[in-house]
Amino acid sequence: MGGLRDWLLPALLMAQQLFIWPLRPLQEGDAVEPWQAWAGVLLTVAFTAALGLRRRFPVVAAGVAEGVLFAGLALPEGASVVAALAAFVALYSVAVHRSSRTTLLVVAGLLAGNAVGAVEHSGFSLTAIGELVFSLALCLAVAAAGRSRRRWLAGRRAAAGELRRAEAVRGRAVLTERQRLARELHDVSAHHLTSVVVTAEAAGRLGGTRPELTAQALAAAAEGGRATRGALERLVTVMDGSRKADEAGLEERLAALAAGFERLGQPVRLRFEPEVAGLGGEVAEAGFGIAREALTNALRYAPGAGVEVRVGLRDDGVRLEVEDTGAGAGASTGGNGNAGAGAAAGTGSGAGAGASARAGADAGGGPDAGAGAAHAPLRRLGSGRGTAGMRERALALGGSLRSGPREGGGWAVHAQLPLSTPAVRRQPLRTTTAATPRDAAIVTSVAALPVFIVLTDKPAITPAIALAAIMLALPLLWRRTAPWPVLGAVLAAAWATPLGLALGWLEPVTAWPLAVGSGIAEGVTLYAVGAFAGRARRTWPGIGAAAAGLGAVGAVLLDLGEKDSGDLLFIAFLSGLFGLILALPLALVWALGVLTRARRARVRVREDDALAEAVRAAVAEAAEERRRIAEELRGDVLRHADAVVERAGDEDLAGAAERARDGLAAMRELLAALRSEPADSVPEEVMKTKKEVATSLSE
Repeated sequence: MGGLRDWLLPALLMAQQLFIWPLRPLQEGDAVEPWQAWAGVLLTVAFTAALGLRRRFPVVAAGVAEGVLFAGLALPEGASVVAALAAFVALYSVAVHRSSRTTLLVVAGLLAGNAVGAVEHSGFSLTAIGELVFSLALCLAVAAAGRSRRRWLAGRRAAAGELRRAEAVRGRAVLTERQRLARELHDVSAHHLTSVVVTAEAAGRLGGTRPELTAQALAAAAEGGRATRGALERLVTVMDGSRKADEAGLEERLAALAAGFERLGQPVRLRFEPEVAGLGGEVAEAGFGIAREALTNALRYAPGAGVEVRVGLRDDGVRLEVEDTGAGAGASTGGNGNAGAGAAAGTGSGAGAGASARAGADAGGGPDAGAGAAHAPLRRLGSGRGTAGMRERALALGGSLRSGPREGGGWAVHAQLPLSTPAVRRQPLRTTTAATPRDAAIVTSVAALPVFIVLTDKPAITPAIALAAIMLALPLLWRRTAPWPVLGAVLAAAWATPLGLALGWLEPVTAWPLAVGSGIAEGVTLYAVGAFAGRARRTWPGIGAAAAGLGAVGAVLLDLGEKDSGDLLFIAFLSGLFGLILALPLALVWALGVLTRARRARVRVREDDALAEAVRAAVAEAAEERRRIAEELRGDVLRHADAVVERAGDEDLAGAAERARDGLAAMRELLAALRSEPADSVPEEVMKTKKEVATSLSE
């Protein structure tokens, strides 16, 4: 479709040019030399081919169109008239696809070529100057329209990039959750159930010569089953607590998370500043994930130690701090039964061991890299590689995170998260509050039209008309940021023309060009009212104001041109008549602005909705993954772990080993599912928006 759109306009221009010349002269019986006809056809084919490639080679297309105009000077009048329109089409493409500097150079080249053509046609005269002024106005208007389109496309490309990043984050979120759960389950299976099976098999082989091994194997099986059950229960508790709070605010989610860790024997103290109440969205999700990982690390390396979570709002965003007092501070307290059992199992203690283990984990080597690698707490619940994940969550939002031993013992995690992130920040309809070169081009082009009209008839007053036209068009610089005041200013400036005519400063032949300029400026402003001043139900009165104002100005100008002027009833009648006549075209201009606003708003809403859907899908899929794994753990693995403890209590070593093997098999099935790549299922809303953005960028 993109190729068809590229060639449709050039084909229409070619057909128009061939009809104008040479087909129509030949049909009318005019004498046309064969070489002239063939030359005209070749020139038409040349600018058609150039326009067909204008998106890829816009500067070349503009150069070819200008060259056709030069070559057309040697042919009869009309042989290259459409080439001028082709040059403006190419200029628009240059403004869309190339830099401002290149656009200005192409404008200068077109003006130089038009100057040569004007001199060739009219000689060194005011008419040639007037044609050049008119060409300047058109070039600036076309370039301004192209730069506007370029900015719009740049915004859509940026939005498409944000959408791709959101999809990547979504995919990584699911994969990261799978990998994290796989590591947790691997630790449990590798360090508990496997040891039960290995010990039982060794006792079975050597039981005849060393009967004491059977009793030791039974004790190890019972302890391994209890350790497996405790570790899995803690993991399920953490997953359930995070799943149930996924849709709540940060304060509520952290409170539920803290309650879950309290049940595991880890005392958690929460401190929230009032400003963060109800904080949600992507920042809350990241903060919750960081706090959850930090608390899990505290449970791994400092079971029973006191943990304090502080959340506050600063000028640069949300400040999240998680600090524990170290393993030595709380290991002796026991906590709940699971925590006490873990401590009794020879887990070791001391803040130094925990800090050393975490330092090893930060280095990328996992918990075994730390000085406390020989102690059991490093192996009970996870791999100890959560610090990198916390840092990735913070960096993904443009924030920062640091962690390390705290003064006085223990561990500290400090995260800084910005409140506004690129993935969720909405772009306003008005992307700038200052006048741009595009605005200056529009002002110049509007002001140039009255100058062009009067230049050939009244050259002496051209400077005065130019000054008046500039003052009339100058408010257009602020039409996007203050459309209503600019509408009033342009309407007020339009009355300078009848005032100058009444005071004798202007003549009718020079007053009407200014009136035409006022009408054009009013149309530009009314478009801005529809596009930037608000919804249609608030801006439609602008049509009546503009029509009434311009109608009154036109009626007064017409009355002043009559010998017997001053009839108020006649002026009122003409004002109403002109207002009704002008209402329709002004309404169309306003409607174009409203449609432009609606289209841009619709595109931005779709983009924002797609981003929100990608983020929501990431959270929902991660939560669903946790829910599914928790259900699997409850259904099979925990049941097998309980059976191991039961058979060991019944002194059935073979049965305990068999149940441990069953538990390992169930765990391996979960691990196989988790380690497989997740399906690349992009939400329908995201796919729809991607297609619409791609279509918009190709237009």
